[in-house]
Amino acid sequence: MVLAVVLSFGTATAQKIGYTNSLALLSEMSAVKQANARLEAFEKQLSKQGEAMVTKLQNKFQDAQDKQRKGELTATQVAAIETELKQEQIEIQKFGVKAEEDLAKKRSELFAPILDKVTEAIKAVAEENDYAYIFDAGTNGILYAEETTDVTELVKAKLTL
Repeated sequence: MVLAVVLSFGTATAQKIGYTNSLALLSEMSAVKQANARLEAFEKQLSKQGEAMVTKLQNKFQDAQDKQRKGELTATQVAAIETELKQEQIEIQKFGVKAEEDLAKKRSELFAPILDKVTEAIKAVAEENDYAYIFDAGTNGILYAEETTDVTELVKAKLTL
C-alpha cells in the first residue's frame, strides 16, 4: 500500500501555476477608460438632479420663512408648508438612495462585459500554456510569486492592449 502511494507521487506531474495583475490589465484597457467616463457622466447627471431638488427645497423654505416673518402666513398655512417641506426632504433622501442603486447598477452594466473579456483572456492563456492555476496579484491574494510565473503579458496579448 505504501509503495503504491509512493509510486503515484513519482508519476504525478507538476502543475503549472502562474499569476497576473488584473488591476494593471484593467488600467491599460481603453474600454475601462470609456466605461469610467460614461459612469462619471452618469454620476454628474444624478448629482445635478439631486442638487436641483435640494435648491428647490431651500428656496421654498426661505420663501416660507420670509412670508412667516412678514406675517403673511397663518398657523395652518405654516403647518401645511412644514408638512410639504418634510415630504420633499423625504423624497430627496429616497432619490439619493435610488441614485446610489442606479449608479451601482450602471457600474455593473458597464464593467461586466469588460471583466468577462479579461476572464476569457486569462482562461485562454491558461489553456494554451497548460497552467493549472492562475492567481490574481492585483487583489493582494499572492504574498510571493516568481516573476517567471507572471502571465500578465500573455493576457495583454490576448486582449490586444
